[in-house]
Amino acid sequence: MPALEEKRTFVSTGTHQPDTAVDRVLAAARSRPFTQQVDVIFPSCPALEEGLLQLSASYWMCQSSLGAFLECAKPWIHESQLDSKIVALGVTGSGSNDVWCIDHRGYLTLSLGKETYEQVGCVGQPLPWKEYEDTYVIRTTVRRAFTQHEGKELQEAQAVRRLDSLMTNWKIYYYFVGEATQPSSGHTQHSLTATVQKLANAYIPEPRYEALTAQSRDEPDASNDWEEEVAALFEWVGMAAFGSPRLLAQDRCDPYIAVYAPPEPHRVGDVTAIRWRGIVPSEMVQRILSTIRSSRLPLPNFVAVAGHSIGNAPAAYFPENKTVASLRAPRDDAEDTWSLLHVNEPDKAWWVLAESVGQWDKRWG
Repeated sequence: MPALEEKRTFVSTGTHQPDTAVDRVLAAARSRPFTQQVDVIFPSCPALEEGLLQLSASYWMCQSSLGAFLECAKPWIHESQLDSKIVALGVTGSGSNDVWCIDHRGYLTLSLGKETYEQVGCVGQPLPWKEYEDTYVIRTTVRRAFTQHEGKELQEAQAVRRLDSLMTNWKIYYYFVGEATQPSSGHTQHSLTATVQKLANAYIPEPRYEALTAQSRDEPDASNDWEEEVAALFEWVGMAAFGSPRLLAQDRCDPYIAVYAPPEPHRVGDVTAIRWRGIVPSEMVQRILSTIRSSRLPLPNFVAVAGHSIGNAPAAYFPENKTVASLRAPRDDAEDTWSLLHVNEPDKAWWVLAESVGQWDKRWG
């Protein structure tokens, strides 16, 4: 039996201060341009449900060579400003591990297996893990992919052309940032559709500011209690997202099969879970996060949001103060998730954010 992958979790807390220059909650969405699923879980609230279901977004799919797609993408990429109005992911769909992406800052990242890498003839960076030592990363820009200058830029342009000769039919998923744009003909549009699931008479936790925010960890011997509180709440969030019957107050599951105790304190009520699945644009995630904090809606006492990044994207996380993403091993089953608990109280709003990545990710070293 293979050993379980080591996973790492980073938890941060804070209060919502809309006048601050850096909004940590919205930054969680901006820094992750490749998202495949978003869940929103909250004590049932018709006004919030209606507001969330009014949100919409689309993405497109086409089959093309990399060079042809880059030619089409050039008008939407402004490299001097580190800004791209198109975000794309290219996969082979043939069992190959070769994959590439264009991120929101205009960088093209190629992740290639050893056989492909040796044929494209461009110097890249091998991944620093023994399990993936035959995977190489090449970072360039769309401008360099068409250059005729000498040196490294020409080498990168020639690598794209050689890759086109090896793989002519990438399956490409992409979306536009900002105003709606009409793509080239023959590209298939997909609209994100929300699914709604409800649990009646379920256990609902009552998050406590003193127990969950950073101040509670400063007290002697409080760290273990704090970790247990946070773990219990996010366990509840995960179970609610999947509609687990263990959350029902009338659940009578055989204790030899499963035992579950909800977080304390808690109450009994109805829970709503809304899910979007597909290629979820980062702007869509930002609109979701803005809606759950809107002063125009009668919000419930808390809302949880969980995001799942696309595992095989070679670049997935972009910190606010860096221009390129940290190295990671692209895999369909890669661990890369975040969960936000946003709590509304009469005198303040506060949040707890848990981010989790697998062991083949250099985000935290």
